[in-house]
Amino acid sequence: GESEVYRYDDQHVILERQLAGGASFFWEWERSGKAARCVRHWASFSQMDTRYAWDDNGQVTVFNADGSQEVYVHDGRARLVQRVDPDGAEHFKSYDEKGRLTVEQDPLGAITAYQYDDAGRLVALFPGDDEPTSYEHDNGFVRVVRRGQAVWKYERNDRGDITRRIDPEGHSTDYSYNKYGQLTGVWFSDNSCQRLVWNERGQLLEEHLPEGGIKRYRYDDLGRQVAREDEHGALTEYQWDSVGRLIRVVLPGGAFREYSYNPYGKITSERDELGRVTRYEYADGLHLISRRINSDGTQVKYRYDNARLLLTEIENEVGETYGLQYHPNGLIQQEIGFDGQRTAYVYDLNGNLQEKTEHGDDGSQLVT
Repeated sequence: GESEVYRYDDQHVILERQLAGGASFFWEWERSGKAARCVRHWASFSQMDTRYAWDDNGQVTVFNADGSQEVYVHDGRARLVQRVDPDGAEHFKSYDEKGRLTVEQDPLGAITAYQYDDAGRLVALFPGDDEPTSYEHDNGFVRVVRRGQAVWKYERNDRGDITRRIDPEGHSTDYSYNKYGQLTGVWFSDNSCQRLVWNERGQLLEEHLPEGGIKRYRYDDLGRQVAREDEHGALTEYQWDSVGRLIRVVLPGGAFREYSYNPYGKITSERDELGRVTRYEYADGLHLISRRINSDGTQVKYRYDNARLLLTEIENEVGETYGLQYHPNGLIQQEIGFDGQRTAYVYDLNGNLQEKTEHGDDGSQLVT
């Protein structure tokens, strides 16, 4: 009985999507039909309200609800050639006449170059200051990969499945397949092997482990796994509802766990093998947990006061709070622990952590 509702204009351009859980998303457009361009995208919850400003040269500026901006620039063939992140970091891309990516430049100026053969296959990757990687092909498949002094070699069957892999240390691993292309055996360099048995529906029935144990699997008529026996003979069984959601797990020994769901497929209650029930509530009809109610009645609360719907606060069972603040690009700027300890983070334009500062109660700072 769960359903989603969609609404379109007379040119078949989407205007609204209402999810089964109640949240709705809306679009506003300029122009019409295939030439339509989105100028606003918002939702029934307050955190999401994004506006778009287009020019006639392939550039769109994105205005996020938190005041941050992003810029995307496209060439005449609608390929992305420049992106400016909310923190000002600029990314550049270049293409050849066949539309293949040839050069990328990251916000710190590092350049990665790509080289192709006449068939359009990647044959070399030059990642700036790192060692280049080259690729040799045979019948359309990668046969040799070289990176610096390291070499990986691959042998394949007529379907292109890898039958042998040799790593840079000279260790080889062999693979076999059935007529449907499913992996049936793996032989390792230490002479051990792993074998797989499949049924006619393509479902894994048995897994013969290198140590000699056997794992077994069973399925229902809809292809859902209903039982799993490990290499020690311990049996775990699974039950599913009519829409394919796991509702019961029977553990070895007979104990069981049970699950209930909301229209988004998110767990609303969980009963463990000791009979304890944990319940979950979600924010604004979304997939984000707003409250966890433990079996003893205590609760944990969650908040997402962020344009990206990122977690901003946790309140634990005794009322202590853990807070998170973010840079415009979504990276953590500051966290305040349940104990009040404050830690700040600074990143470079590539998003790599540059500095971590821990603030003590006495005003001291530890910078790493």
